Amino acid sequence: MDALPFSTLDIQVPMFPSDYPYEPKTLGDHLKKRRYDLKLLQKDIILGDQKLAQIFKNRSELAIKEKGKYIRNYVFGFAELGREATWLADDIKRFMPENVQS
Repeated sequence: MDALPFSTLDIQVPMFPSDYPYEPKTLGDHLKKRRYDLKLLQKDIILGDQKLAQIFKNRSELAIKEKGKYIRNYVFGFAELGREATWLADDIKRFMPENVQS
């Protein structure tokens, strides 16, 4: 946009959804804020118990790259929140085959 003939004006305003949690109070708000900040869609990070079990048992038809994306988003995507994630480790161990667990 030209403000004057000899200059240009470039304004970039971040567009956040109407439900963006500016001051998150719950874990769900923190997760939603992190997802919006990383510009991820819900379908990119949602991974149900069935899909996780299929991935660890190699019964999923996902490509190797897709498996890595799902596991990375599920396990490590929200690790920077500074909260204990022992429940997440327990959830993952529940679906891992016995020969993979240490």
